[in-house]
Amino acid sequence: MVRNSEFKKGCGSFVYIRPENVGIVVDMIHFYRSKVKLDELNGLPPQWFSYVHLCDCEVEIPKDIETLARTGVSGRMVPGEGAVDTKGILKRLPPAVLGLEVPNERRISDLGASAYWKDLLTKTKRFLENVETVFA
Repeated sequence: MVRNSEFKKGCGSFVYIRPENVGIVVDMIHFYRSKVKLDELNGLPPQWFSYVHLCDCEVEIPKDIETLARTGVSGRMVPGEGAVDTKGILKRLPPAVLGLEVPNERRISDLGASAYWKDLLTKTKRFLENVETVFA
C-alpha cells in the first residue's frame, strides 16, 4: 500500500477547497526534514509557489525536538553547504521570490555579525550563479 506524504495530503486540501489567495512557502530545511520527495512537486499548480526560504542543513535529522528546534532557529547553513538538494527543488518550482533564512549563532559568534552576513551573501551569490539556469 502506498501512503501519501503529509505534503501530498496538504496539497490535496488545496485542491478540495480551491483557495484563491493561499500558497506554499517552500522552506528548504523543513522540506528536507519532512522527507518530501522531489517528485511530489511535479504537476502542482505553479501559482501555489511564490516564495522560497533558501538555506541548508546537516544530513542527520535531529531526533529530539529541542535539537530540531534549536538548529532550525539558530543553526541553518548556507545554501549548497549541506544535505538539501536545493538545485533539484528549484528545478521543480516556478520562478519565485528567494529569501535567505540562514540564522547561525555559532558562525555569527565566530566571525562577528558583519563578517558572517558578508560571507553568507558571497557564498549564496556564488551558489545562485550555479543554479541560474534553473529558472531559464
